[in-house]
Amino acid sequence: VQWADESTKAACNDIFHSMLTTSESRELPTRFDVPAGLLSNWQEMVKRQLVHAAVRVAAVLEEVVRIQSGVPTYQGAKTEPPVIHRGRHHVREDWASQLLTNLGIAAVAVPSLIGFVKWHEDRNKPGKFV
Repeated sequence: VQWADESTKAACNDIFHSMLTTSESRELPTRFDVPAGLLSNWQEMVKRQLVHAAVRVAAVLEEVVRIQSGVPTYQGAKTEPPVIHRGRHHVREDWASQLLTNLGIAAVAVPSLIGFVKWHEDRNKPGKFV
C-alpha cells in the first residue's frame, strides 16, 4: 500500500500541480507544452518509480522462493510452510477406511442418480402430458 501512496503523491504533486493554469485553479489547460527542465524532472521521477517497482518485484519473488524452499519468511516463525505435493497422489496409511467411505458414498449416489435419470426420462416421453 505504501507504494500506491508514493505513486499517488508523485502523480498529484509532481505532475498535476505543475500543469495547473494558476495556483488557485484546479483546471488543466487544453494544451500544455512541457518545458525541458520539467521534462527532465518527470523523466527522473519515472526512473525512480521504476527502480522502486523493480525492488518491490524482487522482494515478492524472493519471498516466493523462500516459501517454495521451506525457509521461514521471518525470524521466529511459529508455523511450518505448507507442504506442496506434486505429481502422483501418495498412498495414505488409512486407505482402507477411505475406501469404505468412498464405497458407501457410491452405494447411495449412483443408484440415486440412475433413478433420477430414469424418472426424468419417463416424465418427458412423447405423448405424456404432466
